[in-house]
Amino acid sequence: MRRFANEVRKANEAFAELIARETGKPLWEARTEVEAVINKVEISIRAYADRTGQRKLDSALQGTSAVRHKPHGVMAVLGPTISPRTCPTATSSPR
Repeated sequence: MRRFANEVRKANEAFAELIARETGKPLWEARTEVEAVINKVEISIRAYADRTGQRKLDSALQGTSAVRHKPHGVMAVLGPTISPRTCPTATSSPR
């Protein structure tokens, strides 16, 4: 995920220009959208760690229970044309 964010960061102006050209958005708004994609990565990494870490919990009956997660991944993302990068990134990243 961080590698993805770094690749977007490297080409952020090119992405912003492409979004502006394809959607008709002002360039400043397209730049904001690209920044949102980059910032979403760290939010997603923290959320993933909070939700998917293994945990042991003390139960009410003096026992221990464990919680484990096995993610299956993203199957498909259909995104609108109003936010061509932000919506699909937000959908496919853990929240």
